[in-house]
This record gives sequence, C-alpha cells and structure tokens, in this order.
Amino acid sequence: MDVHLEENRTLGHVNTGSFTERVSFFIATGFYSGYLPVAPGSWGSLFALLVFWLVPGFRGPVLLGATLLLCGAGVPASTVVAARKGKDPSIVTVDEWVGMWIVLFLISDLRVLWHAIAFCLFRLMDIVKPPPAFQIQSLPGGWGIMADDILAALYTVFFIRLAYALI
Repeated sequence: MDVHLEENRTLGHVNTGSFTERVSFFIATGFYSGYLPVAPGSWGSLFALLVFWLVPGFRGPVLLGATLLLCGAGVPASTVVAARKGKDPSIVTVDEWVGMWIVLFLISDLRVLWHAIAFCLFRLMDIVKPPPAFQIQSLPGGWGIMADDILAALYTVFFIRLAYALI
C-alpha cells in the first residue's frame, strides 16, 4: 500500500481500515495532535495543558475521570498503533496527554506559572526518562508507552512540590 495513502487512512481521510483501528489512531495520536510536525510529544502535552486552562470546570473529579478514561483507552489504542507503526511511534501522544493531566490534577491548586513550569519539567522528564522510567517503557505494547509518561508525571509533581515548598 502507498505510504501516503496509509498516512491518510490512519487520519481517517480514506474510508478503509476497521472502525476500531480508526478510533485507536484517533485516541493514540492524542486526537491527532501526534501528526503535528516537530516534537509531537510537546504538542500533545501543550494541548493537554490548554484543555486544562481553557475548558471551564475541567478540574478535580472531571479531570481525574478524564485522565483515567483516557489512560484506560490509551493503553489498547497505543497497542494497536504500535503494532502498525513500530514500538512507541512518535505519533502516539496520548501518553503525553495522560501524563500532563496527572501533573495538573496533582498541582491544580498552584498558580498558572507553576503549570507552565510543570509543562517544561514534564517534557524534560519524559525525554530524559530517569530510572525506572527508561526501564518500564519496555513493558509490552501500550503499557510501556503509557507507563514511562506516568512515571515522568510523578517525577514532575515531586520536583514541582519540592520547589514550591522551598520558595
């Protein structure tokens, strides 16, 4: 199959492939944010932050529920995409959405400046992958894709809370 046609099909522009596969690509790519050029993980994290900032009432139980739902859907969706595109393909950004929302849930009481700092720190933790985040990404399929970002989120929260306490 033509590579260009394949990419269009995964975006849902060509009506081929199963419904499950099309939905999996939609979810795994962070609502298609993973198709943006240059640093798709940063785009996914940024869109997750913007949803948090701009959607009224997207706090507390709503944010927690959305995070759990997206995480639960992200594991199998990422597994489908990884099976088609290779281990942890860069277009998969659902893990960044989930990771960023975990951070925001746990620091939502802090001011907007801390959210922006957390965004930068989360990206750093996701890229550097301090142990055991690097090792945990070897879990099979979507589990490994999601788990390292969850750990990056927890590292981020730890350092943000530590910095906040020290300032």
